Parts: sequence; C-alpha cells; structure tokens
Amino acid sequence: MGPVLARLRGGKTDMTEEHTGYWMCECRVSHNFFVRTLGKHFRYNGDDAEFLFEFGDELRELGAEAQTILEELRRQREERLRAPEKSLERARRIAQEAFREMVAELQKPGSGAAARLKSRKLVQENQTRTRWQALVACPPMNKGPAPPKEH
Repeated sequence: MGPVLARLRGGKTDMTEEHTGYWMCECRVSHNFFVRTLGKHFRYNGDDAEFLFEFGDELRELGAEAQTILEELRRQREERLRAPEKSLERARRIAQEAFREMVAELQKPGSGAAARLKSRKLVQENQTRTRWQALVACPPMNKGPAPPKEH
C-alpha cells in the first residue's frame, strides 16, 4: 500500500468517479498505538508475526505478555478501521432525528413553524437569498470525503 489507504466498501478509488469508501492515511491504522500498561507507542499493521519479530525482544525485556499486548493492539486497530463507518452512522442518526423534529414542528397547528425551527437551530435563513435552508441538508451519505493529500 502507498501512503494513502482507501478503505473501500465496494466503491471506486478514481477521484473522478463516485465512491462509497472512506479515505484515511495509512499511518492511522498502522502507527502510534499506545499500550497504557507499558506507557509506550508501537507500530502494528495487523500482522502479529511481523509485530513479534520487530518488538518481541523489547516486550520480553519489559516483562510484558505478548498475547495481551497483541489483543490490545488488535482492538485499537479494529476501532480505528471502524471509525469512519461509525461516524457516518452517527451523522445519519443525527440527520434523521433533526428531520423528524422538523416534520413534527411543521405538523403543529397554527403559524410560527419557521420561527420555532429557527429558534431550535434546525433551520437558518440564507442571507444571500430569501429562502430557508435546513441545517440537516447534507451531501448524499454514500459519498466519502475527498482523499487527503499525501504527506
């Protein structure tokens, strides 16, 4: 893999085409795993044998149980790999809840729905035009952010 990792879920990596994946730097899932019990950071790319080859002697010198350390590293790495999906799910839940709140306000009898929505910060008035914009309006959820520049 190169310096940028595309974690795809059936998407495309060509930036000119729509993709359904996530972009993150490869180092996010291979570097700076902190093991609190040792007070130390490690590199770990998911290959247990490679990790033990590189850090096995150091772990023995520190009196650390290799399998316990590997379990911690696997847990942290999996958490980092799932982070984009979890973030997207949170954004969807927030958008759905805000939409439900907007619909409930609009269904209330009488006037004043726009003012109530604005006071609850669910909509804002577009200052350049004379129309309202919902704050929950966002780009389609199946598009990830643009890939970061290589570092």
